[in-house]
Amino acid sequence: MMQALVLKGRDVALETRPVPEPKRGEVRVRVTACGANASDWEFARGVPFYGRLARLAMRVDVIGSDVVGVVDKVGEGVDLTPGTRVVADTFERFGGFADYCVDKAARWVPLPDEIDDVTAAALPQSAAIALTALRDVPAGARVLVNGGGGGSGPLAIQLAASRGAVVTGCDSASKAGVMERAGASRIVDYRAEDAFELGPFDRILDLYGTRSPARIRRALAPGGTYRIAGGPTGTLIRAALARGGVGVLMVKQGPAAVTEALSLVSDGTWSPLIGETVPLSQAPEALRRMGRGDMAGKLVIRVG
Repeated sequence: MMQALVLKGRDVALETRPVPEPKRGEVRVRVTACGANASDWEFARGVPFYGRLARLAMRVDVIGSDVVGVVDKVGEGVDLTPGTRVVADTFERFGGFADYCVDKAARWVPLPDEIDDVTAAALPQSAAIALTALRDVPAGARVLVNGGGGGSGPLAIQLAASRGAVVTGCDSASKAGVMERAGASRIVDYRAEDAFELGPFDRILDLYGTRSPARIRRALAPGGTYRIAGGPTGTLIRAALARGGVGVLMVKQGPAAVTEALSLVSDGTWSPLIGETVPLSQAPEALRRMGRGDMAGKLVIRVG
């Protein structure tokens, strides 16, 4: 048996579950660390509404998808060797906040010795968001990262700054230090100032959007683009139907993005900013604090 963090009503709780067995083409990993994402809390709370729909459609029970660990057992037809350190984005299956996690062998990426477990666990989903939004940002571009002090925001800021962009980071005042360390040249407390009034911007990554397409367009420079990665369901729908550079960020997650993220850590472009690292026994309360917006930087759960 194993310990696992499961969805219970509109919250989470630790429970004892059977250790999963890998099928053909699958790998079982003894988890050492798992990064927390907004999607974990959205599934738990059912807010925004798409979180409830995704939870039902995907039949998520044990949450956690930024998984790091050691290969423990492999199914038939798998080349990975037990004992190999690996990392994966298990977004389609989840299961990372547990002692053991099983997913397809193709999802797991061997982890370089120089990258520690906590750093690796901060990458998969957050890195995919940052790379999709800002991988090709040109030098000199004016970039706004709204929600820049959480898990994905600092990686997005670091990536844009490394490309020579001029970055504005916006979040609560308690997260100013994280955005500054990430490389934002201007920091905005959203409770005191509207960052969208400080444009025009060539790129806007909105990690939790609430504004109308018309309001967003006024903040964009000619030819600029806005992409929303989260927010109320109605706001996402309006952005999906909008034109004029406004749209929803369509993130391609998986091993290719994880591999690219690892290379950016190895070459010094990225250094994930960890807000808190807590054991699995403290994960429920840590997730609640993250969900309330009380945590600057990435939350990583240590397992085992």
